[in-house]
Amino acid sequence: MRKTYLVVAGWIAAMLMLRAGAAMAAYPALSFCWTVEGQEISVQLEEKENRNYVLYLPGACRGQDPVIRIDQDTDLIWGDTRYANGDTLPVTESVGQTVTAGYSSGLALGSVQVMQGSAIPSLFFTVTKEDLNRVTVNQERDIKSPASVVMLAGDGSLNAAQPLTSFKVRGNSTYFAAKKAYTFKMASKADLAGMGKNKKWILLANWFDISLLRNQITFDLCREIGLSSTPDCCPADLYINGSYCGAYLLTEKIQLKKSRLEITDLEEAYEALNGKTAYESARFKKGSGTGVHIMKWYDQAQDPEDVTGGYLLEIEKALQFSNNLDCAGFVTDGKMCIVVKEPTYAGKAAVQYIGGLVNNFHNAVLNAKGMDKKTGMYYADFVDLRSFARKVAVEEFCANYDVRAASHFMYKDADSVDPLLYAGPGWDYDLTYGNKDDGMRNPAKVDYVYTRSSNTAYLYHWLLTHEDFRKLTRQVYEEEILPAAEVLLGRRTPDADSCVSSIETYQAAIRESAEMNFTRWNARAIPDVTDESGRTFADADAYLKNWIAVRTDALTAGWLTDAK
Repeated sequence: MRKTYLVVAGWIAAMLMLRAGAAMAAYPALSFCWTVEGQEISVQLEEKENRNYVLYLPGACRGQDPVIRIDQDTDLIWGDTRYANGDTLPVTESVGQTVTAGYSSGLALGSVQVMQGSAIPSLFFTVTKEDLNRVTVNQERDIKSPASVVMLAGDGSLNAAQPLTSFKVRGNSTYFAAKKAYTFKMASKADLAGMGKNKKWILLANWFDISLLRNQITFDLCREIGLSSTPDCCPADLYINGSYCGAYLLTEKIQLKKSRLEITDLEEAYEALNGKTAYESARFKKGSGTGVHIMKWYDQAQDPEDVTGGYLLEIEKALQFSNNLDCAGFVTDGKMCIVVKEPTYAGKAAVQYIGGLVNNFHNAVLNAKGMDKKTGMYYADFVDLRSFARKVAVEEFCANYDVRAASHFMYKDADSVDPLLYAGPGWDYDLTYGNKDDGMRNPAKVDYVYTRSSNTAYLYHWLLTHEDFRKLTRQVYEEEILPAAEVLLGRRTPDADSCVSSIETYQAAIRESAEMNFTRWNARAIPDVTDESGRTFADADAYLKNWIAVRTDALTAGWLTDAK
């Protein structure tokens, strides 16, 4: 009897699913389309709840009504008016309202909430469903079929229209977020939002940051104080296959290229010597080297004669370093793990050189007198000390939760250009300014970086054990960060060429897009952030401004009084 019941129940469930599928299939595919300089873009209705939809209009198309496309022989009933396939729909007059919609065939859509984003760039990606599924479930996977991107500037003009050669999900903890971050590569170089011509770009989701501003503000702050290698950025709305994905931050990719990090490109020397194909098929190896605790490198046919630069390096977590089997790198005597980001396939001679240099620097930093016993050099002789003071001062100012983790970069040019190691670019500031519930929310806590950990792998802590470095860091705060903080807080008018603006200016620029973003994504479902830091865009920005105000006053009172 039980078996018969299960069979009948299964049959009924299957029939209901088939009927539901048939009903869904009966609904036309509806798109809202604009044509800009010969490029067509489109958006779709998004079902928020049963029979309740949202139409997310790009702010870049403000004041421009779309043409509707219907893939069946039926008309759209929008409110009380009927529109045929190909008609212009006066939807912009409905922004901020809810409209009842359906089809002349008798099918009802339900209610449609009409929203429109801010006057910021909008990116429209077209990727096959198969490719989109592939890249979403595995960040190592890339697209296989033709894909493209169209980008409109905030004023609605066409910024770029390009085929894509790569489109991937990116990030560490953010990879597991519902709102994905992406990296993409275009077939040809394009100047996106005035940030310079390049092929490779990144879209940061700002998933953990309900203000949506922490990365942008801190990137701008880094460039303002002289960490000029920090990527330029701008907010943008993202659509994939017509579906609205949220408000993002479009940024340059950190790389050794013209208009990015302009130093000697050692990768070019490898390719010129070995050929691009042979270079990129190099064999991965792991072992030890003179003066370097652990080494990982690629076995090229030949290393260039000059392997002194340029390099882009990243401090990495120990577990991720050991699990990463496709990046060159090394571990210092003090257990600091370094990944060689560029050159991509660094050979043994290159890793031996840069590993030895960083190891000697790290040993000097760990020494109470600041001396490397092997070379007799003072720690400050290895590096551009002000760049490191700037980087540490930024980490202290924003109380970066990830100060002990990855996303901390260093770079070095060839010796013939500059023999010193530099800190930067700045990167990864979504868990900052007190939004992470881990005991670092108190903005009045001075010397946050120094007290986070004394593990020998944590470079910034040990730099701050040296009086001359502490003095320089506080000088950087007084001369560079404090004026920028006063601009953020509205206490000072920014100069004409300033990289930073007031927090109110940042907020106003994305307010409508933020409203769309948090209609698309439930802010209360976002983990790892404290309720105290705000669960709405307005509350999060108010908290951010107040936190920075208290932080600025605390550092000014604590650091500068102590320094004098």
